[in-house]
Parts: sequence; C-alpha cells; structure tokens
Amino acid sequence: MKRRTKRHMYTPGFSVLLFSAAAALVFWYPFEKTEELRDESPSPAETMQTEEVTLGGARIVEGRTLIPFRAVFEELEADVNWNNETKTVTASRGGTTLELTIDSSEALIDGRETTLDTPPVIFASSTFVPLRFVSEAFGADVEWRSDTKEAVVEDEGKIITVRTEMEGNIVRTQTGPRITTGMTEEEVTSGWGEPETVSPSPYDFDWETYHDNYEDFRMVGMEDGRVTALYTNEEDYLPFEELSLGMTSDEVQGVFGEPVTEIRKGNTRYTQQLNEEYDLFETDAGYLTVFYDVHRQGKATAVQLIDGETETALNGYYGTASAGRESGYAEQLFDLVNADRVKFGRDPLDWNQEVAAVAAMHSADMAANHYFSHDNLEGQNPFDRMKDAGLRYTRAGENIASGQPGAVHAQQGLMNSWGHRRNILSEEYTELGTGVRFAEDNRPYFTQNFYTP
Repeated sequence: MKRRTKRHMYTPGFSVLLFSAAAALVFWYPFEKTEELRDESPSPAETMQTEEVTLGGARIVEGRTLIPFRAVFEELEADVNWNNETKTVTASRGGTTLELTIDSSEALIDGRETTLDTPPVIFASSTFVPLRFVSEAFGADVEWRSDTKEAVVEDEGKIITVRTEMEGNIVRTQTGPRITTGMTEEEVTSGWGEPETVSPSPYDFDWETYHDNYEDFRMVGMEDGRVTALYTNEEDYLPFEELSLGMTSDEVQGVFGEPVTEIRKGNTRYTQQLNEEYDLFETDAGYLTVFYDVHRQGKATAVQLIDGETETALNGYYGTASAGRESGYAEQLFDLVNADRVKFGRDPLDWNQEVAAVAAMHSADMAANHYFSHDNLEGQNPFDRMKDAGLRYTRAGENIASGQPGAVHAQQGLMNSWGHRRNILSEEYTELGTGVRFAEDNRPYFTQNFYTP
C-alpha cells in the first residue's frame, strides 16, 4: 500500500478539461470535493516541509531485504528506464547514473563497478534490489526496522517507508504464455486457467479478465474461440517482446514507427489528434494503443491490442448500446480502478451495490437529458443523491466521464486527470460503485462513486 502525507493548503473546487478524441469530444470533469459527516468545515492543514510516502512490496529473501527498484527510485525523483533486450535497468538523478542487470551481482554507478550482496531479480513484473544499494547509489539514509519489518529511506526532506509483503523465494519469471491476437482459447486457458469475469466489450468479443486479487491484471478479448484483443498494465503480459512499460512515447515510436491518425471503417474515416496520453499504432497483430501516464514523466503504463479486422468491423465509434454492455462496462470500470490501485500500492476497493445503483442512476440521467455535470438538473450533487438513497458515509467522492469508446479509455483518461486520479488512488475510500448508461447516439456515460461508511 502506498500512502502520501504531504500536507498543503487546499480549497475544494471544480475544474474542466476538454479533449478531442477520435470521433467526438471527450469530457473529463473532476469533482474534487469530499464531505465528512463528522466535520463539515475542516480547517486548512498547515504546510509541512517533509513528504512521507508509504510503499508496499519489500521482500525478505534468504535474510536479505529487497525493495522495488522503480517505485523507490522514482519517488527519489530519478529517471528510470528498462531495456527488455539486455534485461538492464538504469536510473539517473542529478548527474549520477546507475545500471543494473537482472541476476547479475555487478552494478555500475557512473561507470564504476560495485558488487551487490545479492543480484537484482524480477518478481511480478517489478525489479527488486537490495536495500543498502539505495544508500550506495544516491547517498540516502536507509534503516531496517526489524520490529515492523519496514525499510525506511530518507533523502532530502522525503521519507519513504517500504512495507514487507512477502518472505521466501523470489519467482524470477512470470508463468504462462505471451498472449497475442490469433491464439486459441485453449492456449490461453492452458496457461492462465479460467477467467475471473467475462463481460461484453464495445466490439463483438467478450473481455475475459484475469488477476490475482488485482495483481498481474490482464483482459483477453475472445471471439469464436480465438484471441482478438488484449489489455494489460503489467510488464510480463505485454504482447510484444520489444515493448516495455516505462518507455517514453519517443521510445515506443522508435519501435513501432509513427502513430496512425485515422482508421477507415467502410466509407467512414475516423480521425484522432496526436496527444500525450496515448499513441495508436497499426501492427501485423492489430491496432496497438499504448497509454502514457502524464503524471509519471509520460511513461508507458498500459497497452491495448485489437485485431485489425475486429477494429474495422466496429459499428461506429462507440459500438451499439445494449443493457449487457452497460453492466459489462460498469464491471470493467470497477476492475480497472482496482487494478490501478493495486499497481500503485493501494488496497482494492469492495463493490457496493447500493452505491452502484446511485452511480447508474446519474449516468442514466445525464444520458437521457444530454448534460454532463456532477449536479443534476434538480441541482442535486453526488452527496445529495447518496443521502436520498439512504446511504450514510464518512467520506464520499465521484468521477464522471463521457465520450470514450469503452471502459479502458475512460479509466486511462481519468487517471491522467489529477482530480480524478486523487479519487481513484485515495486511501480514504473503502468501497466503490460504478454505473454506465448510453445516450440515444450510443455515447456512453461513466460514473464512479467512491464511498466509506
């Protein structure tokens, strides 16, 4: 779990962002206000000079404490890069460059060799290094607290606490096949087993979702017994060996060439503007979308691959509305939120059906009455709607989105908007309800309601 306690002056408010997508305007409107029943008018917090961050993921292997390299070094404001071909990870900060190779005890600090007490290893798509290497590399103060089994790194006004989640052997490679379009359902299930959920997509295939309590998250599009799509935010399940999460847009384009700016479907040409949030590439395996995290130096954070024939056969930009797709999108949105939370060290949220009903009601109202706002036409905000439904809470919040073709694009867009991202990753919420409804033109409206009893 990752927790920030960076205090600052804060005034609740609204912000609006308009973004031009492939065939329509896409609206993102973060509702950053939260209410607490115990304190309706909290006093502003005082400014603090120290930032505290809590990460999950430390491992103890054969008496050695290993910490997640990327997570810790990015918190130390280092630029981290991964070379999938050489299995080498580098980090640069303030003129100092580190280079480590998986399973090698020899590391380089500004070109000088240093020997690690245990080599870097990969577990669940993350590189782990010995705790003391942080001190050797950047001169940070490190401490191991044996009573709480926490590693503490202190550097230039920031305190990073890394909690131990597992003891024992590190699994060095992910099990299961590298899945891509064209593979059979038998090839998928023989490596991954049965999916956690199955739900409709905007296309003619169903998304089959796999995860281990939202770790190792991936979705496979299955149609007529064959893979036609893949989505993942995990390194080990990427459909191309030369692609790696953490790459910049320039690095990805160096592999796949220039992004495409249009797709022709029958007699209709759908165009999209180039933007910093994702690139679309046409590959032999299909249309590849690489999503970037604008809050983490624009690094690749997730990918979606759609078979070429499947993409061009889609009826319009949104696909065709149906009750099955509405419930399927809501289920996917819930899973995608939890996949992102776990990726960033948070606990997954529990599903709340009563909260989901409130979310679905608001999506339906926006779709039917052609408006986009947290306040409905009667002037009720999300908290009013929850109270009318008999829900009492200590903390609540809402995200809404519209115009994206499906839950994947909606969630990625919300994560790139700071107000929405804060709701998604907040540790103050324990439950979530999502609702999706379509307007007459097949445009989906997405609502996420966050809730703590």
